Amino acid sequence: FKIIENWEEIKVDVMYRANYAKFSQNDKLKKVLCETKGPIEAYGFRFWAHWNGVLLERIREELRDQSKRNEKHLKKLVNTMEDYKFKIRDPRGWAKQEQKKEKENESKTT
Repeated sequence: FKIIENWEEIKVDVMYRANYAKFSQNDKLKKVLCETKGPIEAYGFRFWAHWNGVLLERIREELRDQSKRNEKHLKKLVNTMEDYKFKIRDPRGWAKQEQKKEKENESKTT
C-alpha cells in the first residue's frame, strides 16, 4: 500500500526540507550545527544513518555565513542527493550514461 507513488524517489528530499526548516528556524540548533566540523555521523537504520549525515552536512554548509561556507563540499553533497534520485528513477543508469555522452559531445564541439 503506497500513499505516494514516488516516495522512494522523494523521501531523502522530504527529510532534507523538514530538517532545513527545523534548523533554519531555531537559532540555538543552527548555532550548534554550524559550529560542528568534519563529517557528521548519524545513527539508526543504515539507510537513514547515511542520509541523515549527508543532509545535516548540507544544511550546515547552507546555513553557515558565506565566508565560512565550503562551496566545493556543498556542491558534492547536492550532487550526492541528485544521484540518489537518478538511481531510483533509473536503476540501470541509462539516463546518466546519456548525460555523460552529451557532456563528452559538448566538450568536443567547444
